[in-house]
Amino acid sequence: MACDAGKDVYVEKPLSITVHEGRRMVEAARRNKRVVQVGTHRRSGKMYTELAKAVQDGLIGKVTVARSYRITNMWPDGIGKAPDASPPPDLDWNLWLGPRPERPYRATIAPYKFRWWQAYSSQIGNWASISLMSSAGC
Repeated sequence: MACDAGKDVYVEKPLSITVHEGRRMVEAARRNKRVVQVGTHRRSGKMYTELAKAVQDGLIGKVTVARSYRITNMWPDGIGKAPDASPPPDLDWNLWLGPRPERPYRATIAPYKFRWWQAYSSQIGNWASISLMSSAGC
């Protein structure tokens, strides 16, 4: 909607919850000749700017390998199995679901824990965006 209104867009990671949503955002940006950027606000901190400069200036030597890991499942107890319930009054559940199949609200799905459910982005979609942006030099 923002691109159709002639606006550029900055989106916090993950870009979208599903591949379908991400593709629609790319289509809207191209159709309207707008910029859609995904990022992580934390990476805007002074510490990251200083760290990038130190690496570029060779202060830690030549970087040849970088690895990224995410192995927790909401340690120590996982996300649990919450029952179907009414969404919180300040959450538009239909808007949050977007193009995904209609389903009852569960506290273990929204707003953060959707990353563990089928048909959602997963922790790869959540955390890998940081690794991919880093490896792309963003």
